[in-house]
Amino acid sequence: ELLHALGTRLYSSNSESTVSCAPWWDWSCDIGLVVGTFIHGLGNYDGMRKDEELPFLNRMNAYVQYNKVESESYRRFDHAADAAKRVFDKALETMKIKFQQQTTAAVAAVIAANKNSGDSVAKEAYQLETQKMDDDDVISLPRLKDATLESYRKSLDVSSKARKKGTLICSLPLPDATYLDRLLVRIVEKMETCEG
Repeated sequence: ELLHALGTRLYSSNSESTVSCAPWWDWSCDIGLVVGTFIHGLGNYDGMRKDEELPFLNRMNAYVQYNKVESESYRRFDHAADAAKRVFDKALETMKIKFQQQTTAAVAAVIAANKNSGDSVAKEAYQLETQKMDDDDVISLPRLKDATLESYRKSLDVSSKARKKGTLICSLPLPDATYLDRLLVRIVEKMETCEG
């Protein structure tokens, strides 16, 4: 009832969506954005996307059914981007550990140097520790390429198995949260001008 009431108040019978932000977006999604904000809270777009009572999931699924190539491309790109992110996260994690080890070695070298001004063993240990680098510490183009290609190939294997079973399920994201925030403001402003 709320969807219907908002729809008749906001749009005339020949009116289109305020702005097309995704190929599957229509005026019902504009209304769903307002209702979803009341139900799930401002900015909870993931909750809105998953809500079967709102139009987003049905509109996306219908779009995916007729645009399988685009949907599959998005899914593969998403897998490749996740693989690249894992490479960066792993390098950051190992660099943090490396920094902690280097700091410990530096402190040990300073303490040893203060005790024995002629002791070069601690100084050499510190230099060895700071010069150690392995593949996990470095983000290189070949490493990124290998990770993304491996992820892409895995996604091909998964999609070919799913196609054989007939269970290929792809989901598209909602438009960017910043864009949806601005769109929500425009929709509410339009509703307020219709009141007067």
